[in-house]
Amino acid sequence: KHTMLRRLALVAACVVSASAFTAPAGITRASGALVNVESAFTTKSNLPVAAPAQRTNALDSLKMSCTTARTMKTRQQPHRKECMLLKKIANNAMSVSFSHRRTHKQQNVNLQWKRVWWEEGNSHVKLRLSTKAIKTLKSKTVNELAARVNLDLNKFKSG
Repeated sequence: KHTMLRRLALVAACVVSASAFTAPAGITRASGALVNVESAFTTKSNLPVAAPAQRTNALDSLKMSCTTARTMKTRQQPHRKECMLLKKIANNAMSVSFSHRRTHKQQNVNLQWKRVWWEEGNSHVKLRLSTKAIKTLKSKTVNELAARVNLDLNKFKSG
């Protein structure tokens, strides 16, 4: 019973928030007919009017808030865990129990934030690297590996 009420409250909140962004028409109390919103509120001229370009619909504003919040303070891109130089990503694997029952698991890459000296740029760059990439840097230069994956090292300069 309580979960049903919670679901109804959630649905009502979603409908109200979505209609706040896209409210094309309103119903007048006297006649019950549909009226254009601009004509219904023409008597109150002191109400602030939002720019139509900013508030197109709820989905766009949610997408915008989710991506900008993550990328404004840090240089980290909002994507999956991946090595910047070798482009290593997680592997799908199976976990096998003693009774040989198999369940899916994910083997993530061992990523570390590493400050590496970039000879050509004459500065340090801070990159998110896998431990395999850190070993590879002993035999190859940062510039070689960055050129292979089209990575602009100027964006990641640190001091």
